[in-house]
Amino acid sequence: MRAIRRYTRSSSVALGGLFSLVLLLGVFFAAYFIIVAGDETLTRDAGAAIDADMRGFREVAATGGRPAVDRLLAARLGDPRGGFYYALKEPDGRIAAGNLAAWPGNPVTRLREGVISFELPPPPEGAARPPDAARDSGPSGGGVLSAAAEITGGHRVIMAKILTLDDGAHLLIGRGIDDLRYTQWFARTFGWVMIGVFLLIAGTSLSVGLYVVNRINRIADTADRIISTGNLSARLPVDSSWDDLSKLSMALNRMLDELQALVDGVKSVSDSIAHDLRTPLTRLRGHLESVDDADRRDALLRETDNILAIFNGLLRITEIETRKQTSAFRRTDLAPILRDVAEMYQPLAEDKGLALMVETVPAPLFGDRDLLFQMISNLVDNAVKFTPAGGRIHLRLDGGAETVALDICDSGIGVPPGLRQDVLKRFFRVDKSRTAAGNGLGLALVAAVVSLHGGTLDLTDGDLADGDLAGGDLIDGDLADGPDETESGRGATGKGGGGPGLCCRIRLPARRGLFMDQAPDRATDRATDRATDRA
Repeated sequence: MRAIRRYTRSSSVALGGLFSLVLLLGVFFAAYFIIVAGDETLTRDAGAAIDADMRGFREVAATGGRPAVDRLLAARLGDPRGGFYYALKEPDGRIAAGNLAAWPGNPVTRLREGVISFELPPPPEGAARPPDAARDSGPSGGGVLSAAAEITGGHRVIMAKILTLDDGAHLLIGRGIDDLRYTQWFARTFGWVMIGVFLLIAGTSLSVGLYVVNRINRIADTADRIISTGNLSARLPVDSSWDDLSKLSMALNRMLDELQALVDGVKSVSDSIAHDLRTPLTRLRGHLESVDDADRRDALLRETDNILAIFNGLLRITEIETRKQTSAFRRTDLAPILRDVAEMYQPLAEDKGLALMVETVPAPLFGDRDLLFQMISNLVDNAVKFTPAGGRIHLRLDGGAETVALDICDSGIGVPPGLRQDVLKRFFRVDKSRTAAGNGLGLALVAAVVSLHGGTLDLTDGDLADGDLAGGDLIDGDLADGPDETESGRGATGKGGGGPGLCCRIRLPARRGLFMDQAPDRATDRATDRATDRA
C-alpha cells in the first residue's frame, strides 16, 4: 500500500509549489515596481523640470520676444550644471543655437501628448569636441551659440518638449533620463536572475518532494508488509543518519526489535510447554495401555491422544509460522492432491449422505505437497463434520498463470459474518459449549500453510444450489473418483437444511518467483493466528 499515490498529493510537493508560486509573484511584483514605478518616477521628475524651464522661456518670449529668448538660451547653455539639452531650429530648418548637433530624427518615442523621447547617438570616432561656448553674432544678436555643442560619450536617452516661438522657430528643451535605460537594464537582468532562481528553487523543491514521497512510500510499504504479514523480522529502510525520516525509521526499527523480542519470548514459552508436556503425556499413554479395564483404557487413551494432538498441532503451527518448512518446496500440481483428499473423505461423505463434488484443472504451483495435502484435508474434514445429512460439499480448483484458486464450499451451518475474523484465532470455537469434536487448531494450520505459500484465505457464505457455487462460476474439470455428479450431486436434497454454508476461498501464487517475492510480504503470524475450527 502506497501512502502517497500521487506526487501532487504530497505536502512536500505542495509546499514547494506554493513557495515557488510566491517567489514567482514576488519576481513579477519587483519587476513591475522597477520598470513601471521607476520609469514613472524618472519621467515625472524630468517632465516637471522641463515644464518649469519651458514656462521661463514662454514668459521671456511673451515680454521680450525672440531676442530675450536668445539671451536666456545663451545663459542656460553657459551653465554646465543645468543638465538640459537645447536646440533652436529656425523656420528654414537650420539649428541656430543649442547643445544638440542636430534636430532629433527617427526613432522618436512619443511618451504622451507634447512629450517625446529620443536617443542621442555618440559623436563619430575621432571627431573633435567643439567648444562649449562658441559664440558669434548670430542673426538674432546677443552672442548665442550658433554651433551646437556635441555631447560626448555613449548613447543618451533624452526626454524633451518643443516650444514654438512667434516667429515660427522651434525650441526643443530636453533633459537626460539615462537612469531610465539603466533601470530597464537592471530590471531585465534582475528578471532573468530571478527566473533562474525560481527554476532552481522549483527544481529543488520538486526533487526534495519526490525524495520525501519515495521515502515515505518505502516506509509505508514496509510497515504495511509488517502489519499484513506479522513478519516482525522486516525492518524499515534507513538510508542515512542525518535526515528526519531516517531517524524516524531507526526509532520504529528499535520498537520492532522490542516487539519481536516479546513475541519470540511468548512463542518460546509456548514451544517449551508443548515440548515439555508432550514427553510425559507420551509416557503416560504407554502406562495407560496396561490398564485392565478395556472401556476405561480406551476412554483414557482417547483423552490422552486428544491432548497430544493439541500439542502436536501447536508445534506444527509454530514450525510453519517460523518458516522452517520452505526447504520442502517443490514444483507440484494441486489437482492430484485435491483428488486424493476427495477420495479419502468420499466414504465419510457417503456414510453421512453428503454430495461431494470435485472440479479440477491442472494447477501447477511451487509449494510443499505434504503441507498442501494437510491444508485441504483439514478444510474437507471441517466441511464433512459441519454439513448436515443431505447437504453438499463442492471442491473447485482453477489453475492460472499467476494464481491458483481453490474454493472449498459446503451447505453446512456456516459461520456468522461477525465471527469470521474471530474464528481465525487459535482455539476460538463458535460452539462455546464445545460439544463438537475438535481442538480449534484445524483452520489455524490451514492459515499457516496458506501464509507460508504466500497466499490469501477468505471466508464467505457457501450457499450451494443444483451443484453450483453461489456467487461463483464453475469451471470445466474432472470429477473426482467416487460418486459421479448425477448420483451424489443431483440426488442430494438441496442444502440439506443446514444453513448458509461456508466457503473457504484460497488464492496461492502459481510461480516460484511470486512465492519468493510475495510470501515474506503476505505470509504472517497474525494471519495464521486467525484460524480455528468452526466448532
